[in-house]
Amino acid sequence: MNLSVIAALGMVASHSALFAADKPPAGVIQICRASLIEGLHQNERIVIPAGATVVDIGFVRDGRAGSEARPVRLATTRVAELPTGSNCVFVPARVEWNPKRLPVRVADGRRYAPTGSATAYQNQWMFLATYRITVVRDFR
Repeated sequence: MNLSVIAALGMVASHSALFAADKPPAGVIQICRASLIEGLHQNERIVIPAGATVVDIGFVRDGRAGSEARPVRLATTRVAELPTGSNCVFVPARVEWNPKRLPVRVADGRRYAPTGSATAYQNQWMFLATYRITVVRDFR
């Protein structure tokens, strides 16, 4: 191989590595209906759009909830559906905002809540139920 081909391959490899470094961490979240009233919202189909956002609101450890929120916002990367009578759905997501570059891991036991503008059509899902949202696959 001549030197110009080797140099070109090196530039392509470094360009690909640069884009990979800019790609936001991705993982999986679980969105569950968590109504305080038995059966409420169980008979409704809820569509969660791609790009729906959730924010860190605290932690759950040993059955206790804490309110130490962290500056982390996640966004779903595909449409998900909670069918009638179904309680939970797994949704791939990516980190949308994390200025402190905090880890987003299952072991951290963080809780998340829907966020967004109440007038935006894609955010209507936020108001159809009470949710329990957790990380089920670490974001890398």
